[in-house]
Amino acid sequence: MELSSILPAPVQPIWDRDDERKKRALSQPSTLLVSAHSIAPPYGQRRGWVPRHVTDYGDGGAFPEIHVAQYPLDLGRKTTSNSNSLAVQLGADGKVKYDVIARQGHAKDKIVYSKLSDLLPVEVVAENDPSLEKPDQEEIDDITERTRQALMKITNSKIAAAMPVRAAEKLGPAQFIRYTPSQQGAAFNSGAKQRVIRLVEAQVDPMEPPRFKINKKIPRGPPSPPAPVLHSPTRRVTVKEQKEWKIPPCISNWKNAKGYTVPLDKRLAADGRGLQQLHINENFAKLAESLYIADRKAREAVETRAQLEKKLAQKEKEAKEEHLRQLAQRARDERAGIRTAPRFETFGPWGPSAREMISTSGHLIYAQSSEDRSTEYLRQRISIEIQRGNATSILNIIPSRKGLEGTIQRFGPCFIGNAQQDSQEFLRFLLLGLHEYINEVIEKPDPKFTDIAEIVNVNEKASKPWSRFLKVDNSKIVNNFVGHPKQADDDEQEREALRLDRHKERARDRNLARAAPDKRSKLQRERERDISEQIALGMPARGVAAGGEGQFDQRLFGQAQGLGHGYGDDEAYDVYDKPWREGGSMANHIYRPGKNVDKEVYGGEDLEKAIRTNRFVPDKEFGGTDRTGAGRAGPVQFEKEEDPFGLDQFLSQAKRASKRKEPEKRDDRDKRKRRD
Repeated sequence: MELSSILPAPVQPIWDRDDERKKRALSQPSTLLVSAHSIAPPYGQRRGWVPRHVTDYGDGGAFPEIHVAQYPLDLGRKTTSNSNSLAVQLGADGKVKYDVIARQGHAKDKIVYSKLSDLLPVEVVAENDPSLEKPDQEEIDDITERTRQALMKITNSKIAAAMPVRAAEKLGPAQFIRYTPSQQGAAFNSGAKQRVIRLVEAQVDPMEPPRFKINKKIPRGPPSPPAPVLHSPTRRVTVKEQKEWKIPPCISNWKNAKGYTVPLDKRLAADGRGLQQLHINENFAKLAESLYIADRKAREAVETRAQLEKKLAQKEKEAKEEHLRQLAQRARDERAGIRTAPRFETFGPWGPSAREMISTSGHLIYAQSSEDRSTEYLRQRISIEIQRGNATSILNIIPSRKGLEGTIQRFGPCFIGNAQQDSQEFLRFLLLGLHEYINEVIEKPDPKFTDIAEIVNVNEKASKPWSRFLKVDNSKIVNNFVGHPKQADDDEQEREALRLDRHKERARDRNLARAAPDKRSKLQRERERDISEQIALGMPARGVAAGGEGQFDQRLFGQAQGLGHGYGDDEAYDVYDKPWREGGSMANHIYRPGKNVDKEVYGGEDLEKAIRTNRFVPDKEFGGTDRTGAGRAGPVQFEKEEDPFGLDQFLSQAKRASKRKEPEKRDDRDKRKRRD
């Protein structure tokens, strides 16, 4: 009776892997292993047959009549391949053993350190070794005592060996040894079978010198083993790498003692050229370009500056020539008795640029001075200054528009409560800039007219606006520019030049005093005087020792007879015993050569005799001459005679001559002479 018959049928189907495998094995067809043996041809019929497989040999050996390489049963065949690949090996812990790579190519018995644990000492590797545990206190004391005794023994022996006299060493205890001789008998060892021998240390003489030399040099022991090198095994170097690492031999360009013929390519290879790639920084090109541009700009600037300086020099030369021409014309007119009328420019009409500039300047002045008539007054005042000729002499230094605006902003505050001189300076700078923008002016009157009434009429016309503005009492600008139009005569020009020179000198003194206060002192001024000027002024000598001049009252040194001795009457007025600075002037310190200085050099008596000798006496005198008279004491004097030819009268009449009839031709002739 089976258990499956008792149990109920299973509800779900059951699948068993083993049963499935058994069924699959039964269903497959059965195969039998059949060994196929290759049969070699019989002997005598083996021509052209060559054994190719192991089975061709059967159970026998090689066929000697067939002359080919034969390996029966693969005997002698090289089964090892040249591959560098290694088989993967696992260690006891199941990990891959990478130390096989380091061991490749080495002997089996060679120790190869390939792990980190190989670098550590054994104590560190064996962590659970009982010898690494900390000893107890008893063991520590025992080791310490034995160590101390060993060190003391070594120390005492060293000290005793160094001392010339030493005490006898303490002898150790005696030792007893039982000795049994090998030869037994009555004739040997006194018939005794055994002996007891007592061993005692032999005493050493403390005065005995050392018997052996101990200064022999002992070879140094082997060093510590080198540290292991953990790296991959060496690999074969390729041909390319060998060529790259090849260093060409040194070939000198100067010496060739053995006379070798070295090819040119070998010389270049030995020179080392081409081993490094040549790389030029792009900044060199930028620098060269920048230097070229800077050089070109500098040359252009120098050329422009030279042209500008040339133009300025030409203008200055023309202005000087014009000034000299006017001076010459004025001198000729004065010599001829002609009175020239002053040149002037009218105050209108103004060009558009000039009106704009005057309007801008007037607004700036209004912003500083709160004067509503600034523009109109400025226009009239500029006209008067131009009429005087203040602006015509400075045409060559006219600033630009920006420079003029900066000048206005700089000198604008001068209109508020400052002196008249500062305001005049501002107007002068303003005229420098505004004169460039005066485009349209009325033609100047001909200076050759002689009608005095017309001159007066022109002067009155020019001074009308100025006299009208002088009547205004509440104008700040008028208060700053108080003055009247003046005639351009010689006295006025001299006073103006003198005032300008004094103004420049005061400004220079102020600047020097501000920069270096001790630079322009009175002492320096006196020091700068000429020696003749100091002598003429009677100034005392500076820097010269006083010499015999008494710097103290001499009565203070004569006190041998008492303090009151040497003083005069109290009522007498004799305060000064001698003149002050007697002989201390500069004239007394001038070098004057002595009379007998050159007597020793040139011979005094012979020199005086040669001087007194009259060397220009003729051998034969003229008749009636008398040389016994006294010599001339002074220069020759002549008597002035009257003018025999009347030249003075002729010149005075020529100066008072009337105007010439053709001045144009004279001017043309003068120009032609100057041109030549």
